[in-house]
Amino acid sequence: MVQLVHKNYKVQKGFLKEEAENLYGALRYYGTDTILDAGYNMFNRDETPLHNNWNEDLEFLTCYYLFHKMAKNTTEDEFVKAILSLSIPSKASFDRDELAILKDKERYLEQALFLLGFLDSLSDYFDYEAVLLSYGYPCESYETYKKRKTG
Repeated sequence: MVQLVHKNYKVQKGFLKEEAENLYGALRYYGTDTILDAGYNMFNRDETPLHNNWNEDLEFLTCYYLFHKMAKNTTEDEFVKAILSLSIPSKASFDRDELAILKDKERYLEQALFLLGFLDSLSDYFDYEAVLLSYGYPCESYETYKKRKTG
């Protein structure tokens, strides 16, 4: 597993407005299937060039779904305000694990920065997938994995 902490995490211990806007934009831009496929490959192919700061896929999925819900149920201004103040947006409902992250300010910040680093690395991942396809390797997807697993 690649351990890359977002480049600004140790220095600023917070989000810049532009980073919060980028996180919102990326969460609204990329489809859930794309994120799940990338996450699946991140944990199942060591050479996948994605910024991975999670120990297991469940941690990643909890983080993704948490911030995806926030972006889906708020405006950009509300999302940015919540991220910058590390507050819990009232327009979205969260499960127990997600609330545990949101209530722990340091973990909230850490997970948001980890997800931003992951999303920022998606362009490298897409280039990597294109190279694999050019060599005849099929793209592995989370959906394909689920179908194989359930038979």
